[in-house]
Amino acid sequence: MIQKIKYIALAFLVLLAVAAAGLFFLWQPPAAEEKEGQEITIPTPSSTVTDYPLTDKSVGSLSIQKNYPESSSSKAIFLFEYSEGTSAYDFPKSGEVENLFLASDNLYYLDGGEIKLTEIFTGEGKTVPIPYEKEKPVYSFIIKGDKVYYLSGSYCDGFSLECDIDLKSYDLKAGSIDNLASSSRSIYILGFSKDESKLYLEWSSGDAGCSWSNYESFTFSDRSLKSIGSWLYCEGGEKETKGESPNVDGLSETRYLFVKNGVILIPTVERYDGSDKVLIKFNSADYSQGDLEILFGGNFIVKEIGDKKTVENTSERLLMKVPKDWEIRNGSGKNSIDFYNQEYLDQPGLGRGGIEKGFKLSVFIEDKKTSLEEIKMEEDAVEVEDPSLSYKTEKVKVSGWDALKITVSEEPGPAIAVKVPAGDKLYIFIFYPSLSDVDGYIRYFDDFLGTVSIK
Repeated sequence: MIQKIKYIALAFLVLLAVAAAGLFFLWQPPAAEEKEGQEITIPTPSSTVTDYPLTDKSVGSLSIQKNYPESSSSKAIFLFEYSEGTSAYDFPKSGEVENLFLASDNLYYLDGGEIKLTEIFTGEGKTVPIPYEKEKPVYSFIIKGDKVYYLSGSYCDGFSLECDIDLKSYDLKAGSIDNLASSSRSIYILGFSKDESKLYLEWSSGDAGCSWSNYESFTFSDRSLKSIGSWLYCEGGEKETKGESPNVDGLSETRYLFVKNGVILIPTVERYDGSDKVLIKFNSADYSQGDLEILFGGNFIVKEIGDKKTVENTSERLLMKVPKDWEIRNGSGKNSIDFYNQEYLDQPGLGRGGIEKGFKLSVFIEDKKTSLEEIKMEEDAVEVEDPSLSYKTEKVKVSGWDALKITVSEEPGPAIAVKVPAGDKLYIFIFYPSLSDVDGYIRYFDDFLGTVSIK
């Protein structure tokens, strides 16, 4: 079994580019379950169909990949991962996906100067029926209540202040258009003032290390449009501002969403998996935030309580506690989760010579009915096959259950695995400390094991 430890450690180091070889593979998730419950990035460009239809019973994480291969003729893909698998919906190519707005469980976006939407729970795509003129595309929009506010007009080259843009609104229920103002110099809608009496607009550009912007405000009471301020900034200098700066209120953005039982929620804990997600704008008052359940690894629910994070997988009878500043990410398969301390994440040049600082902790749950004696026999058999392996085993207790602790001490760094057979499950905890303070980091692992509860 120690060969499995060697393989997972190698896979870990290769995937994170922290070393070439030397650790041992302890567990590998079944291939059929590998993508379930994980937050992944864009699949192969040829896959543009919905593998699993979303319903109001779906549970999972929604995000849109930003950097889609420009060489591909396929469209960017809307990804949604939940307990049954992954859904993929068509979106325009990457450059057009930058304008995303969440409203009424729809994702609105710009496509070729038109405003379109995808219904999250059905995948159905629609076009907002605003009269479309190719010579006067929509530059920017936001949604408030039942109205879409948008800027459209003739092409503006991005450097000239002679843009001639119209500000309009479209009523999603009545289907009517209101011409709010004309001759605007702006091509971006920034948002509303706190009392919603004004709508702030912007024109901005940049060149040769400098960037600049001009602000406008539209007042609804008298339908007046006026220039209110500007700014200029060049590298190495200070930002020069004139007049009023917009005080936008109530507009937020997120890189991913959480969906459960037909409800869309905004996670309170930002997480980053190494891919570049598109920002999704939304009105703060329309979507709940706060003490939300966040899924990791398919079934792990994370909550912040005081200075700790509780991590629970109720279906697998596992509860853990970690410090609040530990980073949590999806693991390598279903019912798998990873923890990192900030020191590990902050170190530069990961992969050039091994892990220099910090640690990683991986947790796996395997559907396997076994015993401590069987696990020990597997380890002993591998030791006979390869007596050069530098490792030791010892019996320990985790949450009252007998467990086997395996320590591998090979270069470029150690790996410590604890296997806990409990009922029809095998719980596996793998700890990867850096070489800078192995004993000090191991104490974190021992403290963590003391918080583990297996029912």
